[in-house]
Amino acid sequence: MRFLRGLVTVCTTAVVAFAMAQTACAECFKPLPLDDLASRNVDYFRDLGDWRSPIKKARQVKRFLPPDSGVGDVVNVDFYYVVFKKPSDKSLAETFKTIRLHFDEFARGTTGDYDFQPYGTLIDVSKYGEENRKKWRSDNPIGALMTFKLDTHYPNPVTGFQKAIKTIEFVNPWGSVQVTCATDTDFIFSTVEIDTGWEHPVAGSRGFGIRDAGNGNWMFYSKAFDRESNAWGNKVAVKGVFCYGHIFWLGFYSNMKDFLNRNGMSVQRVASGNHGTVWWPLRPNDPPPTEPPCE
Repeated sequence: MRFLRGLVTVCTTAVVAFAMAQTACAECFKPLPLDDLASRNVDYFRDLGDWRSPIKKARQVKRFLPPDSGVGDVVNVDFYYVVFKKPSDKSLAETFKTIRLHFDEFARGTTGDYDFQPYGTLIDVSKYGEENRKKWRSDNPIGALMTFKLDTHYPNPVTGFQKAIKTIEFVNPWGSVQVTCATDTDFIFSTVEIDTGWEHPVAGSRGFGIRDAGNGNWMFYSKAFDRESNAWGNKVAVKGVFCYGHIFWLGFYSNMKDFLNRNGMSVQRVASGNHGTVWWPLRPNDPPPTEPPCE
């Protein structure tokens, strides 16, 4: 059985009847094994599929969106990662925080068609955006409510007219996530619907983490388990929501690669091939659904 206490997941193991011994877990979720990084075995993704927030929803969150609140008969499971030379002057935890605090740069890229920022930043009358910013930038980001500006019209996400009124940011859909678990070397984003009715396009969770990859290298990775939500943007998108998500993460990791290289952490490999859908409810022995190419 697992409970969350502060920054770490607390594991409990039965010792005798009605007695429990508690030990602190070092991670919020399990990455894929180093020798099986391309695996599509759904068992490797079940921990995020079973994840339900052990903390209360943030202010202005109407509800969490677990996978069973989604729609359709498929679920996306993916595992992206980048392997890079470890720095000589920083620990895993320090490097992980450095990368985490540049998520906005990785999302935004050079075009600004996407973005990532604390929820409430756009019109921050109550200083809620600043509250989320401080929480996100702290050593303990648990509970932080963050927002992605998303693209549902690839490959033409922003029209000329929209570029002319770029200050009106709400012409793009937004998807909000809350940090529902965090340690020094990993954390989990859970998707939410906010009070104004905006739903994240997917229902589920995505975890991010860092680990030693051997031979003087470290690995930053993300793993997801999510279904399509009832968000309005999903109904007008030309491509499937998971395809748009994949395109977003390709850009995100490409921008991260550039950042790592600029900062002396030479990138050895970026891997984005382990993505796609499986059947929902999970049927591990069935062939995967047929999908059109995203790229």
